[in-house]
Amino acid sequence: MPTAKSSNPVGRPKQLDLNQLLNIAVEQFWRHGYQGTSLRHIASAANMTTGALYSTYKDKDALFIAALEHYINTVIKPRVDNILLTENDHSPVERIRYFLSSSVIGLPKSIAHQACLLVNSNIEFSGATANHTVHTTIRTGLKYIEKGLLHQLSRQTTTQPQSALVQIQIFMTGLLLTAKAQGQEQVLSQAIDQFIHNTFRTQQ
Repeated sequence: MPTAKSSNPVGRPKQLDLNQLLNIAVEQFWRHGYQGTSLRHIASAANMTTGALYSTYKDKDALFIAALEHYINTVIKPRVDNILLTENDHSPVERIRYFLSSSVIGLPKSIAHQACLLVNSNIEFSGATANHTVHTTIRTGLKYIEKGLLHQLSRQTTTQPQSALVQIQIFMTGLLLTAKAQGQEQVLSQAIDQFIHNTFRTQQ
């Protein structure tokens, strides 16, 4: 992750909290997308000048990559670790169901119906010419989710892990985008239940 330069350029606050700045950047990119977010908007939201922001990150790509990495480290990895990579008595089906449902149901208003920064960015940059590191960072986050899902699917002896993984990835993308567009939790919950039943019907 890009870090602040060791010097203290003119215009930069002496006590710049990078975690706070990255949280703000994540929120702006999450809500408005890469194209819809400017460094000026982020600087304004962070109560700093664009000059101070440029003294920390050389350009928009550098800040976007840092925001993606921050999101992966503070949101994606903890969720995957606590739900999918943890060892407990819950069945794989229950773990996967909970991972799906907790992605779209019962979320705080501040982040509800925003889908996922990784999924949003993956769609926005699909087929686009962009900084190679942007694509690599997005893929790194998505691969970590795959790792967690495959861990649970490998415990599900009646299911072919790779085949089920593809189904879950497709469903989850659609689920997140539907939540972003509509946000009707009852409908989302019913869709999750039906998907789990169809995908793991041999154990229902």
